[in-house]
Amino acid sequence: MTGVGLIGQTGVRSFEDLRARCRVFAEHLRDNGFAPGDRVAIQGGNSIGYVIALLTLLHSDATLVLLEEDQSAEETAAILRRAPVRWLLHDGSVELPAEVAGFRLRLSELEREASPAPAGFELDLTKWWQRSHAVEVWPAGAKEAVIRAGGTVRFAVRRAQQRAGYKDTDVLLPLLPFSHPYGLVLLLLWWFSRSSAVVLPADRLDLAVEAITRMNVTVVDGTPAASQGLCRLLELRPVRAATLRSVRRWCVEGVPLRERPGRNSATPITSLNRDGKDDMRALPAHAVNSTGSVRSLAKPEPTSAAVPLPSRVAALRAVETFLDERRDEVLAILCEVSNHRTAVGELETAIRTLRGAEAEVTAHQPRLIGSAAVFMPSNIPLYAYVLYVLVPSLYCERVTFRPSAHIQSQLTRLHELLAKVHGLPVTLAASTQRQFTTGPVAGAELVLFTGTYANAERIRGQISEQQLFLYFGQGINPVVVGPDADVDLAVADAVDIRLINSGQDCFGPDVMFVHSSVRERFLDLLGKRIDELVFGSYDDPRADYGCMYYDQAFGFALEYLHRNSGHIVHGGQVELRARRLQPTVLCRELTRRSSYEELFAPIFNVVSYDDLDALHETLTTPFFEERAMGAMVYGNLPSTVELLARRHDVYQNTTLLSTDNGNEPFGGLGMLANYVAIGGRRIAEPLLVSKAVADHLKPPAGLARRATA
Repeated sequence: MTGVGLIGQTGVRSFEDLRARCRVFAEHLRDNGFAPGDRVAIQGGNSIGYVIALLTLLHSDATLVLLEEDQSAEETAAILRRAPVRWLLHDGSVELPAEVAGFRLRLSELEREASPAPAGFELDLTKWWQRSHAVEVWPAGAKEAVIRAGGTVRFAVRRAQQRAGYKDTDVLLPLLPFSHPYGLVLLLLWWFSRSSAVVLPADRLDLAVEAITRMNVTVVDGTPAASQGLCRLLELRPVRAATLRSVRRWCVEGVPLRERPGRNSATPITSLNRDGKDDMRALPAHAVNSTGSVRSLAKPEPTSAAVPLPSRVAALRAVETFLDERRDEVLAILCEVSNHRTAVGELETAIRTLRGAEAEVTAHQPRLIGSAAVFMPSNIPLYAYVLYVLVPSLYCERVTFRPSAHIQSQLTRLHELLAKVHGLPVTLAASTQRQFTTGPVAGAELVLFTGTYANAERIRGQISEQQLFLYFGQGINPVVVGPDADVDLAVADAVDIRLINSGQDCFGPDVMFVHSSVRERFLDLLGKRIDELVFGSYDDPRADYGCMYYDQAFGFALEYLHRNSGHIVHGGQVELRARRLQPTVLCRELTRRSSYEELFAPIFNVVSYDDLDALHETLTTPFFEERAMGAMVYGNLPSTVELLARRHDVYQNTTLLSTDNGNEPFGGLGMLANYVAIGGRRIAEPLLVSKAVADHLKPPAGLARRATA
């Protein structure tokens, strides 16, 4: 079955009709001298013509230059002078000087009737997927474009499809401009799923509500601002709950809202009933009255009584707002230790975790504790500050933290910046580890440690058995690729997760087990993807990776590559002065003598296997089981998934990043990966601080759960 195609304000365009119009436009481009790689700018509002233009340009292997609809003529002209284009497709709303583009065409012209496309004509994006400079997005006010490769867009499309599961029976309602970076992804999701899509002006949320009710929309997807705007509109204009029941997925930029509770930029609109359908009588933001209509909440919901220190919820909300409004200031600090792409992800994750903090604490109900002491990690300064300092402040009267020497300057400045906003009793201890251990740690009920297992054990040996000690370590996080795996997806995911912060992150997989039948294709695609990567400074938003920040990690990586140089099959170039290490691929056969190491570097260790039993034997050795955290499996390998799931958090055909949620427990059952210690016992389990406190730190007799002041 196939959806109807596009549903616009002027009518419906079937897939066959769209193919015909794309064919006509492609011929027009070719007849006027278009060549693959030519730069084509598009500026206009959402329309069927805009969709036809995008699809045709991808089929023709163009470099897209996406301009925002509301950019002024002066700003648009300035962009096109800095980034010249041959073609300009527009809706006529902006008058531009003649010299900024040689060929111009109104988007409305593309909607003219066309004869049917010849039999066998299909849009083919194969060449565009391989283009390294495939699309430029020029946000309003930007001095430089955000540049994406075709392979990056393809990966984003697959990731969004995995999350939302689009079907040909779906009716999609985009709530964003098609010029938005996610707009292209959303349109390609619609095209490849052969579903139906409603095309409306991006700023007409009133029409969106009408479309949902009249066209049986099943998936609503858009920007955080649009989702929040829709929520506000529903408060102001009550509608009957039954009119929204057709929607099975409410998403924010591809992420289903229920998938990451508390981590999204808009609140979930619905929850599931026992049949797995949206339960419209469980609307959290819009109460339903006895007639089934949505009514506005006159006042915001009070903070939960389950939060031990409820007055502090407002402080966390203030930090959330500050981070959202002062992004550039915060990113300037983060980009000193992380590349821009990683820093943006860290900022977004921190904001979402703050947004979900109250719900997290309400769900787990930790008791009130007097003080906590935190040994901070050597990376992710902002996210760690939120996870281990701010969220615990909802149930810890005092929190004292000690920065890692690697990022002490950055974390100190972040704390000074945010402390003025939250005003909480949070103290930065600029002391030695010994002073911190004999001081704040000795008097704390809760001690958090992130670092090496050996250091964790040394600290644990110096504290009381009555203190709750949480150890956050690292795992091997293996990737397993089966003979029937989607190799393109596996490679895209491998690059995505291995190159977080240029390879310097504990989520990165230290080994990738690839079946011999797909090994050559895996290595070939991996090498091509690496060659497409953009190297740049940490503050360059276009860069996929940068120099290594950590001297010790760089040294370990060089030593490892020197010892294993005979296995290098791609990359390996090094610039010592700049600490630049080209992403490097090593490949070897699986044997019982194979050894594995934990590396914080852009190194891809590929191990080829033939025998599944031999692979399982390796995965159940003490080395892997003691470091069990996350694992990723591609292809149909049920026995491997079952085996890994005994100790690992297993992800099938996706990465650990797909459900990374700062308000939920994470980890496996490896003692060297993470554990809880109290009463002389160590327990390896997935960790979330609030849950660990609730589960393991019981209140003394007569102690109140909640603060009275």
